[in-house]
Amino acid sequence: MATHEEVVAAYNRGTIGARFGSWNNALAKAGLQCVQQRGASKKDLFKNLEEVWISIGRWSNRG
Repeated sequence: MATHEEVVAAYNRGTIGARFGSWNNALAKAGLQCVQQRGASKKDLFKNLEEVWISIGRWSNRG
């Protein structure tokens, strides 16, 4: 199985752009919805972190 670093190195923004035209096009091709939120409050960001931690059952160990 590939490591996170190997995956990131293999699939960078340039690769995605060249193959699909844009990140949003790549998401659509994969059947995923583009969800973009700008200007989220700190309260909303921390709430999202809490939801992720609860969902995965632990705190993130990556900074």
